[in-house]
Amino acid sequence: MCIQDTSSTCTNSFTIQVADCNGYTVYNLGRSPIHQSSYCFRSIPPNAPTYSPKPTVTAGVTDTGFDKSDLYFRCSFPPSSNQRLFHQTTWYVDDVLIHQHPAMLMDDTYINNTQITQTMLIAAGITKVGFSISCEVHASFGAGMPIGPSNRADPFFVGFEILTEEITIRQGETGQVQVRATVPFRCGNISESFPAFCSMPVEIQTADSTGQVSQEDCRVSIPYTQWNQPVSMTVHGTITPTYGSSQLNSLLVLRTPNISPRFPFWKNYTIGTVRVKVVKDTNLVRYKHCSCNNDPYIYPFDGGKHSLQLLGRFTLYKLPSQLIEIQIDVRSCTRRTGTCICGIAVRSGKTVFSMNACDTNSWRINHQGCDDSHNAMEIRKRSSSYEIYLPTGARLTVSLWNKYMNVKFPGTIQDILASRGLCGQLSNTRNDDFIMRNGTQASSFNTFFIDSWRVTTKDLFNPDYVQTLTTTSQQPPKYCFCDGGRNITCSSLSTMNFELKPEHYKDVPCVIRQSRKKRAVQNGNIDTRSRYKRQAPSAVWTNQTAAEFCNKLFAASSTVQLCRDVPGVNVDNSRDDCINDILLSGTTDFQMMSIDTVRSSCEMEVLLNPDLWVADPNNPGAPSVFDTITNNVCPNDCSNRGTCSRGLCVCNAGLGGVDCSVDLTQPPQLDEVEDNGHCDLATSNCQRLTVFGQTFLEDVTIKCRSTKFTVSNDGSLQQPNTQVTNAIERSLNEVECPVRVDSDRSIVTAYNVSVANTGNIYSEDAMVLVYDSTCISVDHGSRVWVVRNGFRVQNGRCISKESSRSTSRSTPSSTPSSTPSSTPSSTRTSSPSSTPKIDVTVPVVVIETTTNGSYKTTMSYFTLFASLISCIISLAL
Repeated sequence: MCIQDTSSTCTNSFTIQVADCNGYTVYNLGRSPIHQSSYCFRSIPPNAPTYSPKPTVTAGVTDTGFDKSDLYFRCSFPPSSNQRLFHQTTWYVDDVLIHQHPAMLMDDTYINNTQITQTMLIAAGITKVGFSISCEVHASFGAGMPIGPSNRADPFFVGFEILTEEITIRQGETGQVQVRATVPFRCGNISESFPAFCSMPVEIQTADSTGQVSQEDCRVSIPYTQWNQPVSMTVHGTITPTYGSSQLNSLLVLRTPNISPRFPFWKNYTIGTVRVKVVKDTNLVRYKHCSCNNDPYIYPFDGGKHSLQLLGRFTLYKLPSQLIEIQIDVRSCTRRTGTCICGIAVRSGKTVFSMNACDTNSWRINHQGCDDSHNAMEIRKRSSSYEIYLPTGARLTVSLWNKYMNVKFPGTIQDILASRGLCGQLSNTRNDDFIMRNGTQASSFNTFFIDSWRVTTKDLFNPDYVQTLTTTSQQPPKYCFCDGGRNITCSSLSTMNFELKPEHYKDVPCVIRQSRKKRAVQNGNIDTRSRYKRQAPSAVWTNQTAAEFCNKLFAASSTVQLCRDVPGVNVDNSRDDCINDILLSGTTDFQMMSIDTVRSSCEMEVLLNPDLWVADPNNPGAPSVFDTITNNVCPNDCSNRGTCSRGLCVCNAGLGGVDCSVDLTQPPQLDEVEDNGHCDLATSNCQRLTVFGQTFLEDVTIKCRSTKFTVSNDGSLQQPNTQVTNAIERSLNEVECPVRVDSDRSIVTAYNVSVANTGNIYSEDAMVLVYDSTCISVDHGSRVWVVRNGFRVQNGRCISKESSRSTSRSTPSSTPSSTPSSTPSSTRTSSPSSTPKIDVTVPVVVIETTTNGSYKTTMSYFTLFASLISCIISLAL
């Protein structure tokens, strides 16, 4: 303190005690040291505190209803240890001030009283997550008093953070994209009671149309209890089977749904994008194929040629990680020493497709199993040529010839060091081609190696085994292309991206016809010896004569000449196959199969090699190799009976078929009827009858002519009734013929069925007998039939007489409608309500057998009584 007099403002000084009490200065004034003096004061500005802690934003969630919860945020900081301070909290969203609390004394309730809630944010125009929030704090000694320096919290992001903003994967490989919520979420009071109900959906959308990336799913759901844990989403590098090396960029957009009743503050929120770099490098698989041709020869992925002369079923190719397998059936095909492939079964997951002519005179082509949930296989056909698309990106081509086939498919990047079977392991060396089924290495393509891939129990040709695949928990990987979460395409094939597909092919849907039986009856007019190849009548073949024949054949083939210089096509191998086939079989019957191997290889290469899609810049105006091949190569060189135009044969007059090999002046040849020529009403409605033959044309209206007969119990045919309908073509060897069911069927009904490709040139008839095996047995040769005791037959259906009598006693005016529980469901059919009662209750004659097998006619008292009543009614009318 200063002593002031008239001469000086501070002639002397002394000390007193002063204290600062929360902005107020308190003085301890003692007795003045000078007599007759007093203390005087002047006004000075109040002080501001220097305490300035750095706050942090914390988030929480509180239940606001039965199924609703709201976010809140608190601005937390430690209080001063030696001062009693007031604080003012200000909230910012994306650096914009949205709310300011008044200065409040810092006590135990301060943090709660200065929080900001979801309701306050919505009132300020913040209607969904995806923003940064921060708070700022000023200290003062009291309300309205000067404030000290401010300090702002680091921005706190509210929403989802993408932990993986960019990944690089190879085609066919997978990568993980991770996201994590930064704030909690709940679903009100029911969260604990129904935890499965409270999950946050996140959608994954492909941001471009390149198709380079797919996901395992288009949406993930995050349980509220795991809100702060990273969530992984698997993405796949799409396989483009075409050759080349490049890096392709794709974008994925992560977002929440537009509608979210449980999480309205989170709806329609774009989380962000993920850049996915997909590396493509097909150098190792370029020009690598596995094929199985002619008698047969196995060409593994890594090269070489091996003859397969063992009989049986073998695994040609297997990729365990994708649940893909190809099995072949090898049988004797000549009366000399040759073997041939007469069957193939292809599996992808639970879908199995087979083509088999080993035990029949014509091809049986059908799905043994279907997996609609994964769509694991796509099949397209063009007459006798089939293409099977697999999830690896492989396009399997199968060409059918008579009763035998050629098979060829390219290796893909997923086969590298992973493929197994007779095709070998795809790598950069042949030294590891002979890995046996047990994983050990054989020394060569020897009997030990071949037998290790012999199919024993897991036979894809066996429907009973295929049925077990439908119950297995294993499934092929699933891939999805997602467009906004709602437009979703998921399958095992979506990982493939085929830039080009051959034209003129039809899709083959996956359908299992339940009426399909394992056996078929041969038409007696067909010579079953046609199983073996024709023998040359007197030719004796040598290496020189066989080579001369094949050289001439190849020189005359337009397909060979066009494809000779296409990269990846080995014409010499195909010509060598032609020569070896002649020497082994003693015939020239395989000659066009050798030409077909050139065609299939040529078409495959022009589809896989983008370099062949562009025209030669040094030859202006000339078409590209792709255009040249696809426009001028036709099946079987049109059999030299037509011209090739844009990949289609224009046949000479009187000829037809995709290769002009069918003489339209001759009827098709029927050789077999499904299920031994029987159709059982106990398991089918028998409205379509399946017949097999040689050869039914595509792209024409095939006609079926069916003549319906009533079969007497002595086997004679009565009351013929003929109908012509359009056939349903299933394959080049199979059609279904609709038959008329507009009138009642007898105990046994016979249909003579014939087929015409054009006009009225019908085949020979094949007979099908229709009856209900529940109570009827028929000898197919004599057509003599027997009805078991205790049954009667109405409209071809078996009805228990005991059941009929019981029903008639209890409800005389009603129609019998039930059968014993052992009767198949298809026979439990009541007669139509429009059927007169007399037709139901008065079939007075039934056929029964005695112990010696002879026929007798019996009439029950009940039936006789019903007959007399009917007669009385008729007379009265």
